[in-house]
Amino acid sequence: MTKERFKELSHAVAVFVFVFVFVFVFVFVFVFESSAFSSENDVPAVEGKDGKYTVHHVLRAARGMRAFVPQHLVEFEVKKETSDAPDVSIGKVRVDYDSSQNLKGSTQLSFGTFTRAGEYSYVLGEKKNNVSGMEQSSAKYRLRVQVSSDGNGKLKIKCVTAESDGKKRDKIEFTDVIREKGELSISMNVQGDSADKQKEFPIVLKLSKAKTYDGNGIAEAVIENRDSKEKRKIRVAYGDQKQVSLKHGDVLRFVLPIGTGYWAYQKCERDGYSPDVWSSDGDSIPYSNSAGDGKYDFGLTNGCKGNGGLMDGMSKDVFLRGLDAKINVTNVFDGKKVSLIKTLPDDYLGFEIIGIIVVVCMIMGVAMAVRRKRL
Repeated sequence: MTKERFKELSHAVAVFVFVFVFVFVFVFVFVFESSAFSSENDVPAVEGKDGKYTVHHVLRAARGMRAFVPQHLVEFEVKKETSDAPDVSIGKVRVDYDSSQNLKGSTQLSFGTFTRAGEYSYVLGEKKNNVSGMEQSSAKYRLRVQVSSDGNGKLKIKCVTAESDGKKRDKIEFTDVIREKGELSISMNVQGDSADKQKEFPIVLKLSKAKTYDGNGIAEAVIENRDSKEKRKIRVAYGDQKQVSLKHGDVLRFVLPIGTGYWAYQKCERDGYSPDVWSSDGDSIPYSNSAGDGKYDFGLTNGCKGNGGLMDGMSKDVFLRGLDAKINVTNVFDGKKVSLIKTLPDDYLGFEIIGIIVVVCMIMGVAMAVRRKRL
């Protein structure tokens, strides 16, 4: 091999090695940049603009909770995981109850001055408050701030990513829930000199879940008699109609989340007892609906027409508010035996009278025929 040929070959090898090293370094830097500075395509970046990043807050509160949601400020706390990380400035969220059931607000977070390029890590959480009945969010967000140089010696934030519960998030949001409970009671009273105090009256009721309810779908209640102190427990599945029997002195009591919807009506017969109702809830309006067979339903809550009525549609429920709800039912016995005529609908009274007259005439005719035959 000649010297010239050797030089050419050495030059080619050198060029190849140079190109290989250049490509390797380029690929290495690219991979490093992709892993160290997470791109927005791989990891969702937190929403923000001009160095300010949005922190959202939601308060879940059921209807009827207005009295339990005081005006207050939601505060946050930030812990630095990188020793030379600058301080973080974050505002507060003002919560003031309005007509909505989900109270939403937001504030902004910003970072101090960074002293070097690289990654900085923080942990963001909600600061504990003393609002009664509130379950505060336990969420923790790990914020990673990627800082790079613009080539002119100036540092800038390339992106901010957030991670919570092992998942990447593109939104920082804290959700608080405020829960309170109240009592729903139905009391049964029987009045009248000849009234049967042991007579049981069927009550049909139905419950719907409050917005903040997260239980097993079953509501438990206790029926206690004021006089005998006897107690028994019942279970009611939300969304299903449940019939219970109450006699004089019985009080049915539920302890339910505020915002629970409820309906109730009494199944009645024309047996001399006339039901009446008083409710502590202004929305309760009695409703009587005849079934045309001597039986009828007497609504104990607004919008409840019995026979399923609006209870199936759940369109006009009465719901448990801040105060306990009381329904007092009184069945008054008028002291008279109910005639056959009164046990049938009014539309048939004329036919009843005619039928009775016909029967009486037939009996009289038969009696007269028998008498003549004997004579």
